[in-house]
Amino acid sequence: MGSKANRIIVAIDASPISETVMREAAEIARSLSSDVYVISVIPVPSLVMSESDVDSKEIRAQGDSYAVLHNSLITKYFSDTKLLVESKVLHGDPVKKICEFAESMNARLIVLGSRGMGHLQAFLLGSTSEGVLRNAKTSVMVVK
Repeated sequence: MGSKANRIIVAIDASPISETVMREAAEIARSLSSDVYVISVIPVPSLVMSESDVDSKEIRAQGDSYAVLHNSLITKYFSDTKLLVESKVLHGDPVKKICEFAESMNARLIVLGSRGMGHLQAFLLGSTSEGVLRNAKTSVMVVK
């Protein structure tokens, strides 16, 4: 397999740690002169009976709010750089989508946050960062 492209995937959600994740990712991207792909995943159950079972208005609203969040964080942390920074909102299982996107982009690194759940909570819910760590085919940096 060829070497990884100079691309960093930054996966954020609406939690307060997203700010810290972007700050860390911006530092790494600058030092490596990496392209940056800021992504968020709107969880959509894979077993949806029909399109009408999914509240598309709700999903659109969530997508719009992620687009606004991405733009404000990109402006704050990347406006003074010439790095390529793109924003994408994906739909589906967050762990699967983050890993698939990173692989499709041949990314060098995935940067995402840890919500700091307790062990029992993480065990019961299986956190996104844990899932990405286990399933990604590239390096993963979990920001605390």
